[in-house]
Amino acid sequence: NVVGEKMLPGLLYCGSVSGKKEKYKVEKAGFTLEPGKTLPVPHLRDAIAFIEAKLIKTVNMRGDKVFFGSVTAVWVDNKYFDGVVLKPAARIVHHMGSAVFGIIAKHIKGKR
Repeated sequence: NVVGEKMLPGLLYCGSVSGKKEKYKVEKAGFTLEPGKTLPVPHLRDAIAFIEAKLIKTVNMRGDKVFFGSVTAVWVDNKYFDGVVLKPAARIVHHMGSAVFGIIAKHIKGKR
């Protein structure tokens, strides 16, 4: 799921509550799940975009797991997509670490 700034309070909640202890944490965060397009995995209804992928391989690297998959579906809300890149108005949330997030609010085009 690719989410915008308006979903930040729910992200913070989901990131601080265990799904093992709180069975309905997604709903309590104010999110609604919808069924996947090609796989039996849900996505967030209010996401700006989402990607579905079939797991191919899991690799352990220095204590972390890296997942490799084959993309089976991609969806993006057209009001935030110009056909090439997401528009700055999408205000996509990027996790920077701990409870810190960043938002790209301006595009800067590089020279080729």
